[in-house]
Amino acid sequence: MTIRIEKKVQDGVHIFEISGTLTDEAGLVRISSEVLDGEVVGLVLDLHEIDMITSSGLADLVQIKARCNSLNLPMLLASPTAFVMGVLETTKLIGFFDVHEKLDEAIAAVKAG
Repeated sequence: MTIRIEKKVQDGVHIFEISGTLTDEAGLVRISSEVLDGEVVGLVLDLHEIDMITSSGLADLVQIKARCNSLNLPMLLASPTAFVMGVLETTKLIGFFDVHEKLDEAIAAVKAG
């Protein structure tokens, strides 16, 4: 399945709704870099339509999180599929990311600071 990334902004929080298979070919690092160079309160990646994530896609998430950390901006994962949660748990990255079950909870967490 091809990847699709839909960008939205809500109260300064940039939301990426991602669907398909997340690989480094998705351009997620490039797209997030463009957003992070502008006015942004935080970044939420909505993963409820991810059917698979490759090691390179996971590396992209880590790279984006590290960039957000260096900018002192929150980056949260919302609504990860069972597959994505399994990957995060298996790789022990579950504690590296701030994960929320629902998109609105992640957005509220960013706005709450």
